[in-house]
Amino acid sequence: MFTPQQFLRRHAMMRLLCLAAGMLYWGCLVFKTAPQGLWGRCYWMLCAAVAGTSVLLACREALSSVLTIRSRKEKAAARLERAAKNVDLSA
Repeated sequence: MFTPQQFLRRHAMMRLLCLAAGMLYWGCLVFKTAPQGLWGRCYWMLCAAVAGTSVLLACREALSSVLTIRSRKEKAAARLERAAKNVDLSA
């Protein structure tokens, strides 16, 4: 159902999303880092960057899916038009 490229993108997206969620939980519960100080801000910026990368991959995947659906619809419409012309010519 999915192409290998789609599978790899979706797999990477989910891994990054899980990593971002894990960083969020570890930052809040275990490290108890506040966004104060250099290390706290660096940690949360890294967490935001990982989540943002996951969001960008999701947007790219959504756009790729929409473009694939659109091209398949156009191909199907062209095939139907050719089939309709062939039926009219043979009758």
